[in-house]
Amino acid sequence: MKLALFGASGLADETAHLGMELGCSEVVLLHPSGSRPPARAFPTAPEDEAGALAAAGYRFAIAIGDPQIRRKLHQTYPELPYTSLVHPAATLPAAIRAMLPERSGTIVMAGVRFTSSIAIGRFGIYNPNCTVSHDCEIGDYTTIGPGANLCGNVRLKSGVYVGAGAIILPGHPVLGKLTLGEDAVIGAGAVVTRSVSARSTVKGNPAR
Repeated sequence: MKLALFGASGLADETAHLGMELGCSEVVLLHPSGSRPPARAFPTAPEDEAGALAAAGYRFAIAIGDPQIRRKLHQTYPELPYTSLVHPAATLPAAIRAMLPERSGTIVMAGVRFTSSIAIGRFGIYNPNCTVSHDCEIGDYTTIGPGANLCGNVRLKSGVYVGAGAIILPGHPVLGKLTLGEDAVIGAGAVVTRSVSARSTVKGNPAR
């Protein structure tokens, strides 16, 4: 597979190396058109060449941590052939793997662990060593930071950003899931004990 990644930051570099581990024959990093190409070990191209790369047989992913930018890029280039990338050292149950063909754009890094009865959306990024526990529901365009932990019965709506090392405590199987509203931002190291409203930013222990 030939792979083109939107993004040219450190996350894109990590994802490019993931692509090589998965056997990609070529990897190209796409930077904003008109901007100076970044200094990276992989070839770069402007974003407006995405159509030509698709015609040349490339598959695509959006390796940008900001959920809003990821959403906007997908809306700008909805017709591209997106793929999912899963590191061999990630732990995914068979049910999650079966979802991946319909959950295009998902990026799962090394050390990520999913348990059971989990639903995921499209274009999620799961950074190294994060965990997602039983009965969680993850919306589109979410980012789970390195080492973050989602306990059971948690719902993340579209565009949620969970910072590195954050802990989302469990919801209740009868009383309802702990829910992070659309485009909510959870600060690094936060301990979230209750639901968070849409477009809110919380941090600290307990998160406020």
